[in-house]
Parts: sequence; structure tokens; C-alpha cells
Amino acid sequence: MRLPMEVLEHIMDSGTQDPTLDLMVYPTLLAWSLTLRALVPRSRINLFKHVLIRTNRQAQSFETIIGAKPYLAAYVVEVTVTPLRPQVLSFALLLRALTGLKHVTFGLDWTRYPSWYASGAHMTCFKAVRRLKLVGNTFNNVADLIRLVRAFPELETLVMVDVKLNVEPPKSPGRVRPLC
Repeated sequence: MRLPMEVLEHIMDSGTQDPTLDLMVYPTLLAWSLTLRALVPRSRINLFKHVLIRTNRQAQSFETIIGAKPYLAAYVVEVTVTPLRPQVLSFALLLRALTGLKHVTFGLDWTRYPSWYASGAHMTCFKAVRRLKLVGNTFNNVADLIRLVRAFPELETLVMVDVKLNVEPPKSPGRVRPLC
């Protein structure tokens, strides 16, 4: 008995997602792509749809893959950049190659990055990003946060969870006027 390709694709789409982690199960996707040549395109869609970068090694490996096969960049719809431990991840050049991104999630301590990095100036290529999610981010000040958000001109949704600003409170509150 042969199953129609649409049924196989539906099984692949629903069976390769780990609902507890909201991530793809990569060994399963790789096994699907090796099973039947006709499933390779659908495997690529699922395999590259959401890219998670947690270490510099992952960023470098993914950059190597995209450099060798630039057509794979078109499959990437969402990128999450959240380091496993406090560190500076080098991801700016990699993200520039992903011009079809729709969703970006950052979980970064921007105070560890050079000021030009946190300003978002290197991310002006994100013309297609509609959703930006900041989870556990730390910024030097409100201006850095605003500059980052401005780097996404077509942004429709901004989600901020546990975002911190490293600003010193004023030493003296000065004279405070009553509201009424």
C-alpha cells in the first residue's frame, strides 16, 4: 500500500515537532529525508524553518552551511539567538544572509556587545521581519532598546519578557511637582 505524498508530508509536519520544547526533532527530520528522495524538499522546509543559535559553534556551522548552499537561506523563517551561558554570540553576518526572516527572538545581554552591535545598525536588512521577541534581554539604556526595535522597519508585533535596563537611578530626585 502506498500513501499519497500529501499524507506523508502531513505526517512529517506533525511528527517532527517536540511540543514540550517548541522545536523540531532534527534526527527525525534527517531520517525522513533519507527515507524517500521525494521527501527531501519537505524535510528542508521543516529543518530550516526555525533556526536556534545557542553557541558560537552553532552560528559558525550554520554560516558554513548557508555559505556552501545559499539557497537554504530561503527556508529560514524564524531565528532564535539565546546563548546557553553568558557570552557574546557572533551572529550579525549570518543573519544578514537570511533576508526572508519573519520572526526573530533574542535572549541576549546586549551590555556585553559593542555599542554598534546593540544599536541595530548592522540589522537594517530585516525588512521582512514582522515579529520580534525579546526574552531575558539586558540593555544599557532605553535608547539602545529603541535603536534595536527601529532596525525592524516592518515590525508588527513586539513581545518583551523580562527585559532589563542598566540605568542608574538619579542620585537626587530633585523637586517633584504634584500631578494635580
